[in-house]
Amino acid sequence: MTLLHRSLILSGVLLLVAVVLWSWQPRLKFKASLVLIVGVLSCILIQDSAAVLLQTVLIAGLLYCTKESRSTLTFSLEALGISIAIYALLILQSWLNIRQYQEWRDQFAFQSLEERLPLLKKPTVLLSPKAQEEMHEVNWRLNTPDNFYRQMALENLHARTMETFVNAPGFGVRRIIAPPTKKNLMLDQEIVIPQPGSLGDILGGKAVKEGVGPSDDKDLRAFHRDSLLDFVNPRGFGWVKSRAEVAGFQGHFFRAIPKSERWLVRNIELVGLLKHDEPVVYVTANLPRMEEIRTAKTRSLDSFEEAGLKELQQGETLYVDQSTLGLRLLGAIRASQQCISCHGGNGGELLGAFAYALSPSSGNQ
Repeated sequence: MTLLHRSLILSGVLLLVAVVLWSWQPRLKFKASLVLIVGVLSCILIQDSAAVLLQTVLIAGLLYCTKESRSTLTFSLEALGISIAIYALLILQSWLNIRQYQEWRDQFAFQSLEERLPLLKKPTVLLSPKAQEEMHEVNWRLNTPDNFYRQMALENLHARTMETFVNAPGFGVRRIIAPPTKKNLMLDQEIVIPQPGSLGDILGGKAVKEGVGPSDDKDLRAFHRDSLLDFVNPRGFGWVKSRAEVAGFQGHFFRAIPKSERWLVRNIELVGLLKHDEPVVYVTANLPRMEEIRTAKTRSLDSFEEAGLKELQQGETLYVDQSTLGLRLLGAIRASQQCISCHGGNGGELLGAFAYALSPSSGNQ
């Protein structure tokens, strides 16, 4: 028996109780109180039925305000009319919800990511202690309630189908987590941010002593972590039923130019490891966007990127080369638990890297 059926049965019982009480002798205020008690108990039994609750309030009000001289037939018709009107409005609301859900189902239809995302096949690398801390922090930052609600809303939208509609709000819905709503489903529109400068802006400077190699710099780690989280956009992961059925996925892109108190971003390039036989760097006029990268030109890695990638493949998170003109930074992009459902492999595996060209800020010169 669905919640709608239970709601209709309890509404019928409430209507019958109200008519019987009307025929009874005690004063109308007492009768109204009894109807309220019966209605509230019914709502508790049916788990928050807006239909029964609204019916209770209106019929109790009718009992309280109607003159005792009115006939039982008249009162019965008025109470029945109230009940029919309530269900008519709620049925209309549910019909509109069904139409809206169908539109959203079409808008967030399943798409396959099998061709776009090659599966990871490389063995897992033992991460350095700092890299393990970083992965723990990234995983924690990805698991926010907002991201979880969108995933659940998409799953409810596609998986519950008629069960959701029959038990829709107003007929005694069991409160599901993250119902499909505009707030839970919609994403910010993808934006395009031009590169602030170029790698050439920082080349040619004098090398800084001990300025080349893996880095555990706290500020650089936070800078890269924030950049990575902005790029991957965890809300855009959507609901992954399988690699061939992903709903609500939005390609990764930067929403703003990454910021640091010590450094200014001149250029960011994505180092790709999955789609080509050898690692490549995607050359784009804008900050990396997956939609643009799919057709972007590529180049081979230079000596800094090759040396840095070897360190990242051995479990490091950051590799730097600092000069008097700026800083080159290679930051690892590793698979979090949320990435595995599409990329495969294991948590912590290297998916790619960001190659940053940074110039000193005014306070860091």
